[in-house]
Amino acid sequence: MSAGAAKALTSSSHFELFGLPPVFSLDQEMLEKAYRDIQSQVHPDRFAHAGDAERRASLQWTTRVNEAYRTLKSPSSCTASTSPSRPTPPCRPSS
Repeated sequence: MSAGAAKALTSSSHFELFGLPPVFSLDQEMLEKAYRDIQSQVHPDRFAHAGDAERRASLQWTTRVNEAYRTLKSPSSCTASTSPSRPTPPCRPSS
């Protein structure tokens, strides 16, 4: 896993996970590219011959990435997952 992917996976918000600014109108192309980049690093297929712990971690990260992607992609359910002390506005796809 690359250093960039490892850093992204330790992020606390969906926006940070994908390296995107917490903005109201989210650039869907940037989201898609970031999603594919991270998935290419953590997808379970990459860990098919790894140990049990690595395969489990890959599944957990893939689940987190998929959940974050669905949340940011869907305007009806998109809310920021940031710290309570610094709320971020919800996002919706730019037209």
